[in-house]
Amino acid sequence: MPAVDPARLEREIEALMEAAAEPQALTRRVLDLLEFYAERARRTAVTEAATPYKAFGVPRPVVRGLGAALRARLGDNPEAALAAASALWGAGYRETQLLAASILGVLQGREAAGWAAARAETCPDAVCLAELARSGLAGWRAAEPQTYLAQTSAWLRSGSERVRALGATGLTALVDDASFEDLPAVFRLLTDLPLAGHGVFRRALEQTVDALARRSPPEAARFLLDALRLRTPGAASLARRSLPAFPARQRGLLEEALSEGRGAGIIPPSQ
Repeated sequence: MPAVDPARLEREIEALMEAAAEPQALTRRVLDLLEFYAERARRTAVTEAATPYKAFGVPRPVVRGLGAALRARLGDNPEAALAAASALWGAGYRETQLLAASILGVLQGREAAGWAAARAETCPDAVCLAELARSGLAGWRAAEPQTYLAQTSAWLRSGSERVRALGATGLTALVDDASFEDLPAVFRLLTDLPLAGHGVFRRALEQTVDALARRSPPEAARFLLDALRLRTPGAASLARRSLPAFPARQRGLLEEALSEGRGAGIIPPSQ
């Protein structure tokens, strides 16, 4: 693998941008650049391993640089951005799909949601699935947070595990946004949601609870304690796994409830 020379990489990306408005030509040039920077030993290992996705294994600065340049070039042209994202996603490599998600993030309307959900259903790569929710929906999330929250709620009830994971990761991204203040709506959503699960959805839900524990430890602990009191399926394992995300006060209350095998009541909001 060639060493990454920042100046050279910048020139290569700038030359590649000439094809930014031509999706197929852009995809060919991106693949050529990724091939040039591929970590061949790692790529072989990934290809030969029992993984459901393909990857070049290029250094992160290459993908970051490409993503930033493509967003800057296509940011004022949603139609071209969507076409480029579709072509890159269709190339089928982790790196091209990460780039597609990055480009999708410039869109601020609901078309981003439909595009992401359609790809999520058949996405075998948990990393790309998470990036779809975080980066790919960033523009729409910032522009219409309440509409975004409503769509996330619908995804969480999907019959597809991957679409549910998209919803859970999207919810985590919303909670991580300090400008989003309607946390009660998030807790109401989760209260009506089955907490049992496994695989990619379960991991995404665990990250949502961790994010809530960072944003509002008392409310997050109260949510879990109520779920334990009601003996909600999946609540005990979710609470046990989330303990490290809580401050000592809430962690102690949860540990007590778990040890007793029942909920410990409601935490006063001021605690």
